Amino acid sequence: MGLAWLALAPLGAAIARYSAKAVGGSGGGGGKQPVVWFHLHRGLMAGAVLLTVAGATVSYSMVEEHHSYTHSVLGTAMLAGCVLQGAGGAIRPAKESPYRRAWRRAHRAGGHVVWAVGLATATTGAFLYDDLLAEREQAGGGVAKALALVMVGVWAAVWAVLEVRAWWRHESSSDGAAKVETRAHGSAGVRARRAEPESSHDC
Repeated sequence: MGLAWLALAPLGAAIARYSAKAVGGSGGGGGKQPVVWFHLHRGLMAGAVLLTVAGATVSYSMVEEHHSYTHSVLGTAMLAGCVLQGAGGAIRPAKESPYRRAWRRAHRAGGHVVWAVGLATATTGAFLYDDLLAEREQAGGGVAKALALVMVGVWAAVWAVLEVRAWWRHESSSDGAAKVETRAHGSAGVRARRAEPESSHDC
């Protein structure tokens, strides 16, 4: 679970959101074949879903009392959400479909929710694991908790930097487009004035 939602899922989401143009083409795929970023995104998210299903199966087979902890409730919600999210990604409409925009928005929003629940599930699981080690007086207590918190902090910082970078690029491209449009209008005005015939004045 920790590997799925503290490593694979955030990396796959970051690739889809920020690297669509930098890794293998523009977002959505410019040609008939999916571009590189899409393959990376799909592979990482599929790995996260498979690890989640495997982890949930092991958990349900080993733990007798389910839904008695916040972690188990979050885990059940995350399991349902990631399966639905994966199924939604598999049946995405074609690019020409009128439902493609609505699907993209729903898929993106659902991904944000599932990832947030996944982070909470992995973090609470790390806390429970450390508490279990402490009860059994075994070594290694506090390691899982610290690692989970560090990973959450790292991803929060990475996403913050990427958001600022994406905003800066958008603003820069908007300013550049506005300047080009202004120059184009200015050039068109000059050409129009040059093309106007000179008015004749009778003496």
